[in-house]
Amino acid sequence: MPSSNRGGTSPRHLPDVATDRWTMSGQWATRPEDVSQSGHRLLRFLEGIGPLDPSLRQWFWNAKPVTLDAASLTNLLRKGKDHQFDEHGWTTAIWNGVPEPPGQSTFTVTCGVTASYLKNKIDFALPRPAGAGELYQLENMLKLIETTISAWQLSWCSVGPYGIWEAAERGDSIGVFASWIVYLDNSLITRLGDLPYGVRKLDVAQGSLFVMAPTPAELSLEVIDAVQQNVLLDPSWRLS
Repeated sequence: MPSSNRGGTSPRHLPDVATDRWTMSGQWATRPEDVSQSGHRLLRFLEGIGPLDPSLRQWFWNAKPVTLDAASLTNLLRKGKDHQFDEHGWTTAIWNGVPEPPGQSTFTVTCGVTASYLKNKIDFALPRPAGAGELYQLENMLKLIETTISAWQLSWCSVGPYGIWEAAERGDSIGVFASWIVYLDNSLITRLGDLPYGVRKLDVAQGSLFVMAPTPAELSLEVIDAVQQNVLLDPSWRLS
C-alpha cells in the first residue's frame, strides 16, 4: 500500500500485516517492588492472556515448561537477577514452545528496576495473524492490551506490525503511534489535539487507549502521522 510522497522523499510502502512480525512493547518508570510482587504480576499476566488464544496458554523457560503459580514465577525471575547491580532488577524470557512462525511467540520482561537511568519494560513477540487469527480480532486484542496494563501498571504500551513501525515517521517522541493500538498514561500526554477520522480514543485505567484503525488491514501511515502530530508526549519518554 503506497503512502504519500511528502517533501520529495521516496514513497513509503507497508508490508502485508497478515504475515509481518507483530510486537507488543511497553515501559514503566522505576517502582520499588520486591521479586514476589513481580512474580504475582507475571502470574496475572500469563493467566490473563491464556484464554485469548491457544498459542498463549503454555510457556517454556528454555526447554523447561513454566508452571503458572506465583512461587514458580518468582523463582524464575530470581534466576534473572543482575547480581552486580541490584537496581537493575530482574529479567526473564519465556517462549510458547512453537519452533517457528507463524505460531511462535516470546515474552521478555525486565521488572523491579529502581535505577533512574533505566525503565522497566516488556517485549512480547506475538504469534503472527496466520498462526493466531482470533487474537487479531479487535475485541481480543483490546483484552490483551487491558490485561497487560492491569498486570504491569504500564506508563505506555503499544501493539503493531514491525513494518508499520519501520515505515512511519516517528519524530522525536516515543514511537508508540506506529502501531495498531496504543495506550498512554495521561501523565505522558502534554497536548491532545483533534484525532483523524476513524481513530478511537478510549479511557482505560489511568490513561488513554488509541485504536488507529478498526482492523490491522486498514492501518494507514497517513493516519499514524496525523495522530503523532496531534498528540504530544513528554519527550523524556523517547525510545532511544
